[in-house]
Amino acid sequence: MIFLEENKSNAVFPGMISYIMMDANNLKKINDSLGHNKGDEFVIILKNKTAEADPLC
Repeated sequence: MIFLEENKSNAVFPGMISYIMMDANNLKKINDSLGHNKGDEFVIILKNKTAEADPLC
């Protein structure tokens, strides 16, 4: 549902949106050894680093 809401609220290019699919290597190992909360933290860090590298993300 978030995807559809973001697509509707896109004021610059209405109806146009893109997304990135990434394969986070070893995420299962992080989840299994440190727990899902740490896995979630890892995903957030990955998202932030991606946004730093490309502000349009």
